[in-house]
Amino acid sequence: MAPSPPSPPPLPPPGRASGPQSIQQALAIAGGVLDSLADAQTKSSQHIVELAQGVKALQAQVDELRHQVQDLDQRFTSILAERHQQVLPEAPTSGLHDQIMLSEELATLFLDIDQGFRELYSEAHGNQPLLRHRADWLAAFTKFMFGNGAEPDVKWHFGVAHSEPLRAALRPYLSRGYALVLKAKSLGEDHAFVFDFDGPGAAIDHQTQEAWAPCDPEGPVESLVTPGYRVGSRTHLRQRLYTRGDYGR
Repeated sequence: MAPSPPSPPPLPPPGRASGPQSIQQALAIAGGVLDSLADAQTKSSQHIVELAQGVKALQAQVDELRHQVQDLDQRFTSILAERHQQVLPEAPTSGLHDQIMLSEELATLFLDIDQGFRELYSEAHGNQPLLRHRADWLAAFTKFMFGNGAEPDVKWHFGVAHSEPLRAALRPYLSRGYALVLKAKSLGEDHAFVFDFDGPGAAIDHQTQEAWAPCDPEGPVESLVTPGYRVGSRTHLRQRLYTRGDYGR
């Protein structure tokens, strides 16, 4: 009797690869992971490049805006110089410099009078006066100092029964105003504190006038707030005018 043929080797369990096949699958998986990583790196590099390009574009826009601001600043400076030249066309001399300094002292005095009025009024009433009330006080007080106006009624303007404490607080402003009057006379030139104006309803003459700071700069004129100062035909200090409009109500 012939011997039986040898049995074939057992098959691997289902779902499990033999040694070489397992290695090939692992290599394939690793290759796929490496490909994914390479693709992610490529995309990241592209994103970085795009961000860099965006930053470069923003920098260019910033540079352009900076140039525009510089150009506007130069134009604004040029306009201011031109307007100053229109008001003071001649080169400053010693006498002209003294008049310029006097006009600056006048402008500062007007601001201080307004500030003092608001503080004193607030102490008396606990609130701030209306714009129109402030304008009327400035007009009356400056006309009393520099024009032919009557002494302002302190009781009426401040709405108080006793005015002596307020009069005492206002005396330093009067002293400064009279000192400027004497200084203007001592310079020996034909000068004037200008109270006359066209209005109400007229447009502002920007050569000799300007709107009072709280008012609409282009509104129609309603009343004078502070006088101008002129030497000969040259305006050293423009009139401040109360105007009608959204800002002046």
